[in-house]
Amino acid sequence: MKILKGIIIALVALFALYLVVALVAPKTFNVQRKITINVSPDVVFGEITSFQNWEKWSPWIEGDSTIKNTYSGPVSGVGNKSSWTSKKSGNGSMEITQVVPGKYMKSKITIESFDPFESHFNLTPVAGGTEVSWADSGGFPFLWRPFGLFSEKMMSPDLEHGLANLKKYLESMPPVFKLGEFKVEELSSQIILAVVDSCPASELGSKFGPIYGEIGVVMKKNKLDFIGPVRGYYYNYSPENTVFEPAVPIAKVVKGEGRVKCRTTGKVKAVTVSFFGDYKYLSKAWMAVTDYIKANKLVQNGTPWETYVTDPTAVKDKLLIETKINIPVK
Repeated sequence: MKILKGIIIALVALFALYLVVALVAPKTFNVQRKITINVSPDVVFGEITSFQNWEKWSPWIEGDSTIKNTYSGPVSGVGNKSSWTSKKSGNGSMEITQVVPGKYMKSKITIESFDPFESHFNLTPVAGGTEVSWADSGGFPFLWRPFGLFSEKMMSPDLEHGLANLKKYLESMPPVFKLGEFKVEELSSQIILAVVDSCPASELGSKFGPIYGEIGVVMKKNKLDFIGPVRGYYYNYSPENTVFEPAVPIAKVVKGEGRVKCRTTGKVKAVTVSFFGDYKYLSKAWMAVTDYIKANKLVQNGTPWETYVTDPTAVKDKLLIETKINIPVK
């Protein structure tokens, strides 16, 4: 009887001690890890905002062969959801609840027997790539609070391993574009035949070909040949209305016809860089040139343009398509 009484007293004392620890233990947790990945923020963002992609690098899938995932909602972004069953890890789900394109993603994680918590990715551009921060945060019910003392030790290995897997996977992917050397050049004046037009940015790809055809008709009438790659000037760029000017360099001044005008560009100082890749990634190159201008304390001074050095129909590898970006500066 004394032994039983002693056991009961010991259990009560342990429970009382547990309650004391619960009173002073952290009510919340926030476990965070970071890594630098040598790809752009947009590439990382595209990977993390679709749970279907996580099967390539998730630390949990790698460590638990019994996990079975099902997906619902949109393919990526807010509402993208992964639900799983597992004999080893239990059942649960993750759903993306908030995104800031190229910068941030938040998801809600629900696991059986645990209160829901949040997972956050923050993406910060750095030299050579992206600093990726991955954090899990949430709260503990009162009786679970003592486990908060061990949350860092329990959760950080998965975050570290997942980030390392993500880095290895993304850095092993073939590049989608390349940039050449940034230069500040003095560019000479040039006679051009050109057409000013406007359209939503999404329609630009279908506009240039027919306009170059219009210019070609005037060139043929005047027995002119190309004396360099075709161009595209951009007076205003917005999703709703982009004002642009496809142009062809020619050797002499001729009379325009219809909306095809002949003009001579001025001599300018410009920041230039060659972009190699699919046109759909050109916006990344423009951002890089803008960053270069700011970093070197230069000021844009005129209408920027693209020079289409390579005919995209003449090469199979899109990384061989060269487009030169030119931004006048002072």
